[in-house]
Order: sequence, then C-alpha cells, then structure tokens
Amino acid sequence: MMGFTLSKINLLILVTALFSIVSFFAFNLGAVFLVQETQRDLTKYSKTAESLLNPATVCDSKPMPIPSKYFTFGTEFLYTLKITAIQETLQYADGSSVNGTRLIFAVSDKKNDNQILSSSSFATNALVHVYARGTGTFQLIPSGEALTLNPQAIVPENTLYLVKQTVEGKQHLYVFPCTEVSSSLSCALDKQAVSAQVKTDQGDKYAFKC
Repeated sequence: MMGFTLSKINLLILVTALFSIVSFFAFNLGAVFLVQETQRDLTKYSKTAESLLNPATVCDSKPMPIPSKYFTFGTEFLYTLKITAIQETLQYADGSSVNGTRLIFAVSDKKNDNQILSSSSFATNALVHVYARGTGTFQLIPSGEALTLNPQAIVPENTLYLVKQTVEGKQHLYVFPCTEVSSSLSCALDKQAVSAQVKTDQGDKYAFKC
C-alpha cells in the first residue's frame, strides 16, 4: 500500500515536472516567435522610411498602419511603438562628414514600458523631425526623446505617417502618429495639423507640398 502511494506521488511529481518543462519551452518558443514577428515589422518600417528618402522628389508621403496587438500561441501581447530621432554627425569613408539623423524604431511591452522587445534603425543625412500629438495640436519632440504610439488608446494611434520634403537641397523627414478611424478621425486631418505646426515652427516654405 505504501509502495502504491509513493508511486502515485512520484507520478504526480513527474506530471507536474513535465507540465512545467512543456510550459517553459512553450513560453520561450512563443517569446522567440514574438520577437521575430515584431522585428519583421520594425525592419519594414525602417526600410520604408529609408526608401522614401531615396528618390530625388521634392515631396513624398507614406502612411503605415501598425498592428493593434500581437498574438503568440493564442495569447495577446499589448505593446507600444517607440520612435526616436537622434541628430548625429555621419562620417564617410573619404573622411568627409555631414549632419544627419539616426531614426530608431522599437517595440516595448505595454505592461513594462522599459522592456524593449526588438528594435531597428538606420542612419540618413536627412534631418528627421518627430512630432507627437499634444493638446489640440502636434508638438516637435527634441532629439533623443521617444515618440510613443499606443494602438490600444481610446483614440488609437494606429498609423505611423512619414512625409519627406526637400527644401533648398536638404531632405527633411517628418514622422508623426495619426488615427485612421473615420472621416472625422483620419490621417488626412492629422497630416494637415502637422503641416500647420511645421509651418509655424520652421516657416512657410516647410509646409507640406504633398
């Protein structure tokens, strides 16, 4: 009887241990897939922004819808998207240098905003200006500070908008969040608001031409 009882206890321990092992590997496998999926999206954002700067056009723009959430093994993952522009001096192989910007995209866990899951960046000789939604208008974010997009907000910031302009031979890239929900909550209206703010900040010639 004692042997039978011990066997049942050992079996229970074995089942518990196996469950823990399976849960551990499932959790870690889910985390790997989540990192891969978010990294793929961030790389896409970086490449889209970089390619927008390549053609020698005076003005071009691109809205990029972002996911409302991610899923891993049936569990939803809520996140925030962070965009940071850092002004820096770019050095070339011939020894010359130019003032430019490093644009960084990163995904953070919404429950722990300091936990960066994945990131992607590129350097450009364009000047990048990041605008955040303020009270009734948009505001320029200083170099090195992050714009945080929350696609789960009551008014969801579900689209990342890019506008490239060339003014007096210098490329400028404007990055800002927008909301695409209805005709009264649309990226077109947000784009107009950012253009008006850029005009106030930098002058008439910088107002969006496209």
